[in-house]
Amino acid sequence: MPVNKYFPAINLFFALTIAVLATLSVRIWTHPIYPSRVDGASVVESPKTLKRLAVSRLGYNAGTVSQVVQGNIFRKQR
Repeated sequence: MPVNKYFPAINLFFALTIAVLATLSVRIWTHPIYPSRVDGASVVESPKTLKRLAVSRLGYNAGTVSQVVQGNIFRKQR
């Protein structure tokens, strides 16, 4: 069965698919679903008060950090 008979049909299918995708892309780009402007009445205000974040790990002081940096074996290998 020669495949050359099917090439024009496959090319036509791909050309139509590309044309449809390009048309849809232009349509969505020029006429988006969402509005271009938002009125102030529809905007919901977010609360401005933030509750205190509870951190379970201890903070490091400068002495501990410098000891870790001095003992860093990866920097010594470079």
